[in-house]
Amino acid sequence: MDNATLSAIVIAITSLAGSIIAYRKFSAESKLARDALKIESENKAVFATSEMVDDLRTDRQYLRDEIDKLKSEFQSVVDTLNRKLDKNRMQILKLQYELSSAGERISVLEGENETLRKENKSLTEWIERLNNGK
Repeated sequence: MDNATLSAIVIAITSLAGSIIAYRKFSAESKLARDALKIESENKAVFATSEMVDDLRTDRQYLRDEIDKLKSEFQSVVDTLNRKLDKNRMQILKLQYELSSAGERISVLEGENETLRKENKSLTEWIERLNNGK
C-alpha cells in the first residue's frame, strides 16, 4: 500500500470517526433535550399536584372550621331546647298539681252540694209540713 492510499484510508477513517462522534453528540444532545422536557413536564405536574394538595388542605381546614361553627350552633340550639323542655316540664307539673287540687276541691264541693241538697230537701219538706199544718 502506498502513502496515498494510506492517507485516503486515514482520512476516510477520520471522517467516519468524526461522523460517528457528531452523530453520538447529536443523539446525546437530543436525549438530553427530551429528558429536559420530560423533567420540566414532571416538575409542572409536581407543582400542580402540590398546589392541589395545598388547596385541599385549605379547603379541609375551612370545612373543619365550618363544622366547628355548626357544632357550636347546634349545641346552642340543643341547650335552648333543653331549657324550654325543662320549663315546659315544670309547667306541666304545676298544671298537674293544680288539676289535682282542683279535683280535690270539686270533690269537696260535690260533697257540700250533696249535703246542701239534703238540707234543702229537709227544709222543703219541713216548710211543706208547716204549710199543710196551717
